[in-house]
Amino acid sequence: MLKCLRPLNSPTSLSPLQQRLYNTFWYVNVLALLALVPYLIIDLFIAPYLWAFHALASVLLLCSQVLLHQGYLKVSQLMSLLTSLGIVTLAFLAFGGDSGMEYYYFPIMVAAAASSVWPIWRRIVLTAVIATLTLILMLPSFYAPWLTLEPNILLSVRFYNMAMASTMLIFIMFRARTLMELLGRDADIDPLTHTLNRRAFFLAARRLQRRRQRFALLLLDLDHFKSINDRFGHDVGDQALIHVAALMKQHTRRHRDALGRYGGEEFVLMLQGASKEHALRISQALCATIAETPFTYRGHTLAMTVSIGVSLSDESSDLDTVLSLADQRLYQAKSAGRNRAIM
Repeated sequence: MLKCLRPLNSPTSLSPLQQRLYNTFWYVNVLALLALVPYLIIDLFIAPYLWAFHALASVLLLCSQVLLHQGYLKVSQLMSLLTSLGIVTLAFLAFGGDSGMEYYYFPIMVAAAASSVWPIWRRIVLTAVIATLTLILMLPSFYAPWLTLEPNILLSVRFYNMAMASTMLIFIMFRARTLMELLGRDADIDPLTHTLNRRAFFLAARRLQRRRQRFALLLLDLDHFKSINDRFGHDVGDQALIHVAALMKQHTRRHRDALGRYGGEEFVLMLQGASKEHALRISQALCATIAETPFTYRGHTLAMTVSIGVSLSDESSDLDTVLSLADQRLYQAKSAGRNRAIM
């Protein structure tokens, strides 16, 4: 049971994005449990039956953690949501509208609307139901509480509810934004080499062209790569691509240059603001670095080389033409003996 009070470590069945989603839900559950603590203390003195209800709610939230760690995310989410709604509604009726319990509905609505495991229609319906319940409970007819609290206690409870609900809301919104950024970044990244994928790379290149910013385009192809796959298998070939991508990243300027996987064993590098001399110098440095850094994996040591075709954005206003020029020069480098750059 205690293992379920920690975020998931790294189950092999989950992608990195799913891992972060599970951990986010774990933190939301922990915040909900923390919100119960002061009420468990208060209820001991003023309402033992509410204490029993809140204790039961704590057990249900802990059970949702167990389900979460067993992989039942949807069931766990539903149990946590219904438990939280029940806690808030009962506490609202017990302490009255002046207790500020309705504040808890706002983070619950955000969590329901931002859920990524439910269909959108279900999220819309659930959010609408919670919003309607909030409006009903805020009507004057519900202001008569079951229990009467002293004004100073009621005021402290209200401030606590405002602070706790605001913290939960800010946390959920921050985590949702982070997850969306991760999702967008994952859609732009080649999963093997962690460079830009082809679509993301050319979006960046076209953006520079629209801004009329100068750049050099390097099209790189690993020499005799097919023989590596044929001799040692695709697993070794994949590791060789990762090795070469890491070496190429050493020659890029962060936030300015863009490195992408064009397809197979081909990469494309965009050097923003590069002159002809700078582009040629980087190309030659790449050839030298890759040739001088053998790839070692599972007892295999392989010498690798790369051929590069270089073109400049000054040569054409059409990106496809710039790419075509780089491609032609790449094949010239191959025909001239490989392990070289041609501009």
